[in-house]
Amino acid sequence: MKSALYMLQTAYKLDPLNPTVLNSLAHHYFVKKEYAKVQHLAMTAYQQSEVDTVKAESCYHLAKSYHARDEYDTAYQYYFQALQLDPDLIIARFGLGQMWVYKGNASFPPLVSRPLTSRRHNRKHGGGQDML
Repeated sequence: MKSALYMLQTAYKLDPLNPTVLNSLAHHYFVKKEYAKVQHLAMTAYQQSEVDTVKAESCYHLAKSYHARDEYDTAYQYYFQALQLDPDLIIARFGLGQMWVYKGNASFPPLVSRPLTSRRHNRKHGGGQDML
């Protein structure tokens, strides 16, 4: 774990505006519960990227940081935006579904309940659709 963090820090020093590095660091700081850092890194990644899937990941990091702070309306907005950018981002669907239930709705919105548009499977995004 320490070597991975060292590599991320080195990558950040070499290119402090690289959206992929920023999103990876945002995830690291989320685990450490340093939500202000998560929000700064993820917002910078969002602003620096031109790729929708990278922007979606940034929105997801923003959403879960607000979710962890019990700022559910803001979390909902970022989960929703993440799914607008990448409808197949399963983890954002799950978060949006949680916000939907928190708001007291009995059925899920279309972005949560609709089938995936592609079958992209990997450790980060694959599986989980049967959890909703």
